[in-house]
Amino acid sequence: SKISETKGKEISTITISEILKNHETKIPFIIKIDIEGYEKDLFKSNFEWLNSFKIVIIEIHDWMIPGEGVSFNLFKAINSLTEKRDVIISGENLIFVKTND
Repeated sequence: SKISETKGKEISTITISEILKNHETKIPFIIKIDIEGYEKDLFKSNFEWLNSFKIVIIEIHDWMIPGEGVSFNLFKAINSLTEKRDVIISGENLIFVKTND
């Protein structure tokens, strides 16, 4: 965990990899991400933790910040995963589900 500065305010942050490491005895199944336009930052690098989850649900916010390519890094990250995923669109959520083949 570290202290980050966002819009002039210091905030304490922890990575998803750190959370998974601290809870190694539990098997992760699902993660829901709704970070109001910061998808671009989250999926810029260090996204190998995505492989740990059977289901990833995320709201993308390209509609909220047009022209910024907010979801571009998400799709690059999903395409780099070691296992195939089906994509389901439900309302404002994209749901990525590991396939069994």
